[in-house]
Amino acid sequence: MYLTRSSVVWRINGILHSNPSRALLRSMVPGRDGCLVTPPRSKPDQWGETHCPFTIFIGLSAREGDPCDAIRDIELREACPDDERETTPLFADEDGSPLTHSILDALLKAALLHACGEAAAKIYTWHSYRSGLATALHAAGVPDAVIMLMCRWMCEASLHVYRRSGAVAHEANFWAATRADVSNIQAANVPSVVMDQGMADVADFCSRQCAADRAAYAEAQGAAPRGTSGAAARAANVQPPTREAAPNAPIDARPITAENATGRPVLVASALWPHSTRARSSVEPAGRRPCCDAPSTPQSSGSRLPRRAMADHTRTRASRSTNCGRCLRDN
Repeated sequence: MYLTRSSVVWRINGILHSNPSRALLRSMVPGRDGCLVTPPRSKPDQWGETHCPFTIFIGLSAREGDPCDAIRDIELREACPDDERETTPLFADEDGSPLTHSILDALLKAALLHACGEAAAKIYTWHSYRSGLATALHAAGVPDAVIMLMCRWMCEASLHVYRRSGAVAHEANFWAATRADVSNIQAANVPSVVMDQGMADVADFCSRQCAADRAAYAEAQGAAPRGTSGAAARAANVQPPTREAAPNAPIDARPITAENATGRPVLVASALWPHSTRARSSVEPAGRRPCCDAPSTPQSSGSRLPRRAMADHTRTRASRSTNCGRCLRDN
């Protein structure tokens, strides 16, 4: 598809004209009047539903090479009747045939050879102007959606290919990044404290349990004022109180006789009693066992030793500092 005369509508003094007269075209004022161009169907918009409804407004200006002035010259040079505007190409050769891609490429190459030389003619095409427009619009701060609409692109992939950043914009963005204050952090890098509430509860419990120790320490410091540093406390030779170990139960060292043997703890060598399964009392010192006649162990009426045997038993116990044969045999 190509542009035709019907693709252009003129806005002159606020009024739209599809085919204005030469007098109206000459009366156009720069900065006020212009033309609206409706794009034809194309490869990315084959049904004309995306880009065709949006016209391109080209205002008239006094600048050299103004596109609106060039289109007006075409209208002034060769008028076109209303019934032929839909079939008459806007850009045509001497025969009135539309300009094809091959003709336009040859014209561009000839113009570049004349103006810029062979090196430029080899690297630039009509697509270069499309990319250059997108790059210039981006540098001017135009949003990407507007750039896609003006350049008639359907997807952002085309925009990323043809819209480029110039050296000046790249340098400005680089130095702006060096002055930026980056304070964001990913959730995985945020430090966390496990069981912080539980540790606070433990610390509170321990502080309440050690209230007496703290009071004793404060009393030991004497008249040291509140807030005294650790160095000052050490200079005063103030030491925190230490808790004394609980004394062991006193040991009855009297010789064992028949009268005082009942209920007394005795020392038993582990080699003489290696397989004992009798549980020791929590208040009984390790390695000490009550003798067989302790009142805590109920005895039947027929199991108590005779008086003479008890005397032998106590003598053996006193001489060997261990249990008697009866105790070893029963256990």
